[in-house]
This record gives sequence, C-alpha cells and structure tokens, in this order.
Amino acid sequence: MLLLLLLAAVRAKDPTATELKEYADLFRCGPVKLGDQLATVKRDAACGDSRCTQKASPRDACAKRCARTRHCGAVAYGDEECTLYRTGALNGSTSNACVASYRTNERPAAGEVLHRFAPGLAYRFFSVVDLKEKVYLLARDGLWPNAAPDERLWMWATNERLELTSEPAEVRLPLPQGVDERPAHNFAAIIKDGRVHGFGGRARGGTVLPKAYRQRGVHYFPPSHQPLTFETGSIRITGRHAGCQELRRTPVTCEWDGKLSAALFGSGVALFGRLNTAHGRRWVQVAVSDSIEGAFSAFEPIRITGWNGCRVRRASIYYIVVEENPVDARTLLGLFPMHEERRCYLALSFSCDAVHWSTPKPLVDLGCSNEAGRVRDYPADGLVVRGDVVYYYVHRDMPTSNLVLNQDIPRDGSALVRHTLDKSWLRNASRAALADLGGSITCEAALKDITAPFRGAVFDGRGIHQDRLPQCTREDRLAHVAEVRSADEVLRERARLEEKSRNHHTVTL
Repeated sequence: MLLLLLLAAVRAKDPTATELKEYADLFRCGPVKLGDQLATVKRDAACGDSRCTQKASPRDACAKRCARTRHCGAVAYGDEECTLYRTGALNGSTSNACVASYRTNERPAAGEVLHRFAPGLAYRFFSVVDLKEKVYLLARDGLWPNAAPDERLWMWATNERLELTSEPAEVRLPLPQGVDERPAHNFAAIIKDGRVHGFGGRARGGTVLPKAYRQRGVHYFPPSHQPLTFETGSIRITGRHAGCQELRRTPVTCEWDGKLSAALFGSGVALFGRLNTAHGRRWVQVAVSDSIEGAFSAFEPIRITGWNGCRVRRASIYYIVVEENPVDARTLLGLFPMHEERRCYLALSFSCDAVHWSTPKPLVDLGCSNEAGRVRDYPADGLVVRGDVVYYYVHRDMPTSNLVLNQDIPRDGSALVRHTLDKSWLRNASRAALADLGGSITCEAALKDITAPFRGAVFDGRGIHQDRLPQCTREDRLAHVAEVRSADEVLRERARLEEKSRNHHTVTL
C-alpha cells in the first residue's frame, strides 16, 4: 500500500508522466480480429511524424499513414476505409486493439475550405504570419490526437490562400541550457518592423513547486537572420508571475497550458494566456510590457462589457486571438472561441486597454464539443489584410481525444477554412464598439499609459489561487438563466435558489 502511495506521489509531481498516462488511458481496448480484410501495416516506429502521410491513392495513403504514439505504431486498412487503432501493449505484440471510427453524419460547412489534413495528423493551434511578400503558416504537432506532450512547431511558406505546396520545416525554439520545456506547446508569433518575434513555454509544476520554477514558463524568442528563425529564448513569465490566476485547486503554478496570443499595443506588447477557472472551464488573463523585449506587468483577467459574474464563470474561452485592429490603430481586435452552455461560436470584440472588451459580436458557429468547455473549431492566430478585405482562418474539427472516444473523426480530416470581413463592415463595428469602451478619448489615453489598468490590484496570501473574477450573485444567476434558457427553466432555477437559501437559513439558526 505504501509503495502505491509513493508511486502516485511521484506521478503527481511529474506532469509529463501524467500526460502519458492520459494517452495510455485514451483508448478503451478490447479484442479485435485482425483477419484478411483488416491487415496491419506500417509498424515501423520511424514513421513518427506528420510527414509519414503520402500523397498517393486513398489506399496507399492509408497504408502509409501512422497513428503516432509510442503506444501505437500501426494503421489498419479494411473495407476500403482507414481505421486508426492503438495496440494494447507498448511493443504492439498483443491482438487487443482499439478502433476509432469515422463519424457517420457530416457537419454543415461555412467559409472557404483551403486545405484538409488527413485523419491521424495532429496539427493544431495554427498561426498565420503575414509578411506581405510571403505568408507563413505555423502549426503545433506531436503525439496524435492532442499533439502533446512531445510538441514541435512546423512551418510552411505559403500565401493568403494557404496553398501548401511543400513539406513543412521544423521551427527551432532554442532554450537556455538546462531548461526542459516545450515552447511549441503554446507558441505565439508577433510581427514588429517586418521581423517575427516569439513567445512560448509552459510552467508545469504538478502538485509540488519545482525547485527550478524560476526557469520554467513563457520565454521570449528574439528574431534571428532569416524569417521564422529565433535566437535563444529568455524567461519572461514564470508560473508564479504577479497576478496570474489558476483557480483549479491542485496545480501549484499558472501552467500556461493554453495557446498564447501576443499583439503590439501602444509602444509595447500585450500577452494573453489561459486562466483555468475550474475543471473544464477556461478564461483569459493578460499582461503588458512597455517594450517587446521588456519585463511584463502583473496579470489581469479580461472583462467583457455586459457580462456578469455568473456568465463569466459558466462560459469557457479556450484561448483568444488578438491583433492590432487593421481599421483603427487605437484599438485591439479579438477573436473569441466562445463556449456558452448550448452555444458555441466565434465572436468579434474590441479593446482600448487589453483588459476591457466590447460586447462580443458572433461571427460563425463553431459547434460544441462533447468535452467540457470546448468548441469543435478554433481560430488561427493572425489576420491577413489584402485591399479592402480582412481574412481570418478557422481550424475545423481540430483533432482531440474527444473525437476518438466519441467515434467522431471526420472522414476527410480536419480543415483550414478562410472567412472574409469587409473593411467597411469592420470599421462600422469598431465605431459601434467605442461606446462600450468609453469613446475615442478613453482609447487614446489608454495608449499613452498601457500599464494603467494593471496597477493597483491587491494580492493576498492565496497567491495564484486568489479569485479576482467577478462574483456570481443570486440576482446575476437569475438574470443569466433568463438570457440563455427557457421560461420554465428560469422558474425551476428560481425555486432551486430559494430552496437553497431557506436551507442555509435553517442551518444557520
């Protein structure tokens, strides 16, 4: 018994071991007959990255594709379909296998599909870096389906249509000696004076604060000579950075486990990262620096005009994409993949100070995942502006373990989809948002002192677990339910709250 407790304690301290265990538990294995019509192919462990996909006939492509983890080195072909499965043992010697089936009903589509990635490829968290003469597409890759924990960053040189005519090249993100992190996990690119800078890195701590926690976290990567090449990174934000919040009980650091986004802001930069509000729910927090190479302020949670504490705590924002507003240099533009109860959509919002955001304007439906707090489609980081048109991009059906468990893998794989905003429409939306933000004078003042909203916060002994989100009051709860649910549900919720209040009063007496 004591040995089991010690093993559990070691695993709790090692976040990588925890992630690998999650992968081992991902597939629920059972006996599968591997007969003449289901031939096992491509067990070669050297086929370990996305370039194993071959541009050939569907059958050949299937035979050469790898479901890529150390627990699974095979793809099966049968009945003219590709079936990904994971063997039940590390060495692949068992006949127990787990079948991941394709979805039976296709989802309705919107936007222009530019590219599809075959099932079994783990690409996610795309970034579009527009250097005008060339557009670069970045993607995180790693173990299928979640592209973790062995994360890498791939790059394609392309154009605004994201035409992928060559194999990707790996982007090197050098770290100081002795630092063992994966900055590709949450990497964010930012362009200044035609050169690409980068931010990335996690601060995984498990349940015990690591001795070297000051070396772990988000690093700044200055540009090198060629586009998308970087000098050695240096630490900017640790897991104990001032003001950062992690509202799950067990982590001892702000882990920066979601995709980052960075945007030029005034004379400096704003950096947006994940704020875990509960298991399966996420929000966003932001810090600013007066220069792209400088130290960052304390973090503040973002605030959305018109959202009370209940709506904030019941919603989930996996990450946000933030850019300079291409039609109004005084404001930031944000794309929010919103998960609100039964509604999942990409929303457009604006901000003058990086903290306060205008009422979100829905753009496209993203579909709700069966997994708590997640949408099915996610925006790529970055915009492309050409003439009177602003393009934004959405990664449709991003691979996740949830798609596997629910046998919902799209037959054609995930897709990159391009959507269009007319500059005149965007300009009108920006003007309308100024009323939420306090007007043009407020915005101009915010640019002159970008750290103003980040001064004056009061921190207490709870550290990263100090909850500085707006509280959910009884009145706010009823107002929120009335907004998103039916009249009968509102009445039931009112009765539940009244009963809870009576019981609390009885116990107090």
